[in-house]
Amino acid sequence: IFIKILSRLLYFHRNWRIGYLFVKKFDDIPLRKIKLIPSKFGVSMADPILLKKNNKKFIFIEQYTGKEQKGIISCIEILKNEKFKVHEDIIKEDFHLSYPYVFKVKQDVFMCPETHAKDEIRLYKAIDFPKKWEFCKTLITNISAADTNIFFHNKKWWMFTNVCKSEFDRSSELHIFYANKFNSSSWTPHPQNPVIFDPLYARNAGNIILKNNIIYRPFQTQSYDNYGNASGLSKIKILTTKKYEEEILFNIKPNFLKRINSTHTYSYLDGLLCIDVK
Repeated sequence: IFIKILSRLLYFHRNWRIGYLFVKKFDDIPLRKIKLIPSKFGVSMADPILLKKNNKKFIFIEQYTGKEQKGIISCIEILKNEKFKVHEDIIKEDFHLSYPYVFKVKQDVFMCPETHAKDEIRLYKAIDFPKKWEFCKTLITNISAADTNIFFHNKKWWMFTNVCKSEFDRSSELHIFYANKFNSSSWTPHPQNPVIFDPLYARNAGNIILKNNIIYRPFQTQSYDNYGNASGLSKIKILTTKKYEEEILFNIKPNFLKRINSTHTYSYLDGLLCIDVK
């Protein structure tokens, strides 16, 4: 009992928090001005992914508690005067969920959360946005994948995901798949897979940013003793069904606030920037 109590206290002491800031440029950010969202005692909030709907902005997050020992998807709705409202437990399964990547298809909203514990890449649909969701289908089976991004570009749907070929590592390899439909059951693997093989920048870390027909991909950096040690942003130079190439624009180290030692998500959408810190 003592060991369990001690482990929970240590977890509470080092939980993840969400920070946000309204900005004019996504690549020139005064991170020291980030505002942290309060969290309940013992609740970790991470993996912020952004969506705008009906002129309102939403931050989808993973919430994790020592009691549950698994991630649950929740949502933070940004209100006027920078106030916010939390919609808790919008997707809860009997397995771990995280990285709630959301995207729109016409008027519908879909989510592809991380479900590596299920060995699947799964798709959910909002039936009462943002509070109620239903499972739609499995996009890829028998795959241990983390932090999947799905987006439309040049007449194709692209899936960027971090595939695990060993038992524990889902941070070293970036794999790309493509299809003609976002809900396809037949995704074609890119011939260069893994297009990146490097734990310093392979793993996805937030909203794909589309600006002036240029794609930017946030990434996270791992260290041997600290998961989610840092983050950064890359510019995708080439994305075709035959070739992939990107270049790193900048890195973000956890030195912009006091008492933090990690930051591993960098999401931007229409003037709103979100990160997480530990």
